[in-house]
Amino acid sequence: MTASNGYGHDVKRRRLLKLSGAIGVGGTVLTALFPKSVRSAAGHHHHMPPHANTAAQGLTKFVDALQRPSIISPSATLNGVPFYDVRMRPLEKKLHRDLPPTSLWGYNGQYPPPTFEARRGRPIAVKWENDLPGNHFLPIDSTIHGAEPGTPPVRTVVHLHGNKVMPDSDGYPECSSMLRQAIQKLLSL
Repeated sequence: MTASNGYGHDVKRRRLLKLSGAIGVGGTVLTALFPKSVRSAAGHHHHMPPHANTAAQGLTKFVDALQRPSIISPSATLNGVPFYDVRMRPLEKKLHRDLPPTSLWGYNGQYPPPTFEARRGRPIAVKWENDLPGNHFLPIDSTIHGAEPGTPPVRTVVHLHGNKVMPDSDGYPECSSMLRQAIQKLLSL
């Protein structure tokens, strides 16, 4: 059997094998010519950065229990759908035994945030309420999308992991919740 261009399948296979071999030989030659740069580029992302002049130098690793998120329960039912009320608000929490409590923003006063237990094909409704302070405690880079001058300094965007949701429920700058504002979403899982 021949292809429409008149060449048999064997000719196409030979061309593919030749091209693959040339790429392999080329990679081997480059590795032989530039061994240090190839090795350092290939393994660069596996090295931890040095902790010079940081607080991490004096901290003992793995002394605190792994923080496990709690399971959030629905606060009501809305048209037969489990309804969750989630408030974004500040909290203080110790993140290491040797550090003082750290200021954080969390969901229902928790860090890490709670987990929603839901089943595929069964929607849930969530009201996200922004109850954060009016001023941000970190500097804001107004050159990035969504943080342009004139936008409120404290806005929140909720991004969910582990499920498929519509784009308006999956966190993008235009879908932000302003101070003292609530956004209610029906999430179909």
